[in-house]
Amino acid sequence: MPLSPTRLTLATLQHRLLAAVKHRLSNGEYTERSLSRHIGVSQPHMHNVLKGVRGFSTDFGDALLAGLDFSLLDLIQSKELGFELEQRGHYGSQTRLVPVLRGRLGPDSPFPCWEDVIEWFPLPRASFEGSGRLVLVEVGEDAELAQAFGHVEFALLSRDEPDRIALSGRHWYAIQWGGAGLIRQLRKENQRLVILGQSTLTGHAGPSHVELHDTPQLRIVRAQVVWAGKDPRRTHGLRRWI
Repeated sequence: MPLSPTRLTLATLQHRLLAAVKHRLSNGEYTERSLSRHIGVSQPHMHNVLKGVRGFSTDFGDALLAGLDFSLLDLIQSKELGFELEQRGHYGSQTRLVPVLRGRLGPDSPFPCWEDVIEWFPLPRASFEGSGRLVLVEVGEDAELAQAFGHVEFALLSRDEPDRIALSGRHWYAIQWGGAGLIRQLRKENQRLVILGQSTLTGHAGPSHVELHDTPQLRIVRAQVVWAGKDPRRTHGLRRWI
């Protein structure tokens, strides 16, 4: 069964740390100036971090934790710790949990946001030993994909950068074009990405190629498709591979 989306991320902990700082400022325990002096940073830098104008480094985060006399455990709710420990005990070291994203990957849908997780799904660790950043996402109607593989409901994507740079004719890729997402095979020719198979699609608005002169390849090629098939939450497995 899929898991609830309560798994912790660094972004969540950073957000909670900043919220704790703002709470201390609002109740008068510190001012921006006194807190900046207390942890050894400039007041303009502190102001920009609190306003969201700038991110912050791990050193800055550690200084804030020390200045507030906090630890990371103070930013984690008891029920979240219990959830993590329960899942580790239940699934063990042979399983990894991957995020299931909100939205759909397809020509008629906005490209899903990597951070918008609706649940976590357990996968056998040994089957995906070589893949790092995996996500599971629903696939919308797409004539090219249907022509090649029939009805596809979900895709497992690898966001690892080496997979997205060294393009292979054996693999399919999730590309972002015009705000939407397409699953296509690709070939790189000089400063151009050739989108294979587009010429066979009548009435489809997808590109036949994308010029890369001023656009980083990783901005277009968002992921490599590791697997595609029926919804694994219903079929209890990944039954078709790309």
